Amino acid sequence: MSFSLRGAILLACAAGLIWGCGGEHAVSPSTSERDEASDQPLGKLAVDESATQAVVVATVFEDDAPLAGVAVALARSISGLAPKFSWADTTDAYGRARVDIDDAGGYYQVRATRGGNRIGTWASMPINGGQRVTVDLPIGGRRGRPARPSSRPH
Repeated sequence: MSFSLRGAILLACAAGLIWGCGGEHAVSPSTSERDEASDQPLGKLAVDESATQAVVVATVFEDDAPLAGVAVALARSISGLAPKFSWADTTDAYGRARVDIDDAGGYYQVRATRGGNRIGTWASMPINGGQRVTVDLPIGGRRGRPARPSSRPH
């Protein structure tokens, strides 16, 4: 009897391993971690295969005061390649810049310059097509809110 009980336990364990490792039973998006703003799975936010245009609205400030005349440029982050800052705008009197990215999808770097001098850099910002991303870019010691795609289309 102990042999049949041991065999049944081994058979149940083997069946569980075979069924669980088959790759056919992926975790559904409803049970994975989701972004609060867009209610999309976090992995989907990082790399969206249906990339289209995205809008990034960046606010640059120092000591809680907006900075006007700051060039804000974005480059796609690609491992092993130097960044190519292809998308840019200059901040207005409220410290805001609007950058439209065609064929958006993935992680981006952001660079802020004033008078040709780099005054700030930020990395690993997830941006997906079809999203409007609002981000604070603090110059100095204060850290702003992270980039968060909104759930509304741009």
